[in-house]
Amino acid sequence: MSKVYVLGSINADLVAVSDNFPKAGETIHGKSFSCFSGGKGANQAVAATRLGSDVALIGAIGTDYFGQGLKEFLNNENISTQYIAEHPHLTTGVAVISVAGGDNKIIVIAGANEAVSPESIRHIPLQAKSVCVAQLETPVTTVQAFFQRAKESGAICILNPSPSTKEGGILFQLADIIVMNETELSFFCGSNIHENTPTAELLTHISSLAPTVDQYTVVTLGSRGAIVFRGQELHLELPGHKVLVVDSTGAGDCFCGALAHFLSSGLSVSASVTRANQAAALSVQKAGASTSMPTASELEKAWSESNPSPIESAKRH
Repeated sequence: MSKVYVLGSINADLVAVSDNFPKAGETIHGKSFSCFSGGKGANQAVAATRLGSDVALIGAIGTDYFGQGLKEFLNNENISTQYIAEHPHLTTGVAVISVAGGDNKIIVIAGANEAVSPESIRHIPLQAKSVCVAQLETPVTTVQAFFQRAKESGAICILNPSPSTKEGGILFQLADIIVMNETELSFFCGSNIHENTPTAELLTHISSLAPTVDQYTVVTLGSRGAIVFRGQELHLELPGHKVLVVDSTGAGDCFCGALAHFLSSGLSVSASVTRANQAAALSVQKAGASTSMPTASELEKAWSESNPSPIESAKRH
């Protein structure tokens, strides 16, 4: 099994639940409060390690209370933290999340995540067949340097362009696999794409991104499942899994981390996406982001019970 390297954000998710959102200047009583490990980088790293991968997380935290707690959490998850910088003059990234009536309002303070620089990946021992994963919650220039090094080493690059930014588009040419939901695809294509957009129309939008012949684009579509394109051709359609959704936070991160794990295990893109689709369905049945990521035994149990039969448009590669 090859090693998985995840470059990304590390946040403390502070979640307050109430019946209603307070008005300006108003103080109300809440129902509950929780603190979770979050940040897309940390979430994806946890997803991969819980399935059995050897994972190193590249990022930054402060030396504050949240930073030390998050580092301890990551170490307990058997994630290598040797490439996580600790900044005494910066705060750890925080997401303040208010939840009321099924809606949420989120304030994100990037903090130390913005200090992850290209120098931080210069001496990481990337190797051929390593799987390198990145999102857009750290500087684009750092992700670019990470992927350039990965390509030179013969590693596999997975890009999750979230949150979407115009600058993030320059990374597409460096990625072997791009994983987007319908909102992110809408941003980069400049079109209104939704969960039920016909496959043929999705292909037109994918083609507008000018993917290379061997590049894979995975579009995750919530309860509809996922669709995989290779170059400008339909490659694989996966149906969604009917489950009771408790909390969809982190489902996309679970998908990306699981995809990295199975690719590092030597499975094909088709087989890896199929397993990742199942893992994401498991994650939404628990609360939290990192805390909801399934273990290998949980996934194998669900896999044996459902035994999905994906519809492939072409021979698996």
